[in-house]
Amino acid sequence: MIATKTSPNALDLGWYFSEDKQEIQMAKVRQENRATHLYVIGATGAGKTKFLEFLI
Repeated sequence: MIATKTSPNALDLGWYFSEDKQEIQMAKVRQENRATHLYVIGATGAGKTKFLEFLI
């Protein structure tokens, strides 16, 4: 089963499988959280840690 609830106040990040609900769900982040949070992804050795160090 795929959960497809929409929220006008959230940004869709991508699909994931919820072990608790046993269904595929859309990962979302609310607009107000986007202003105060940072999500950094990348392959091993891509420089994620160095990027975060430069922000400090």
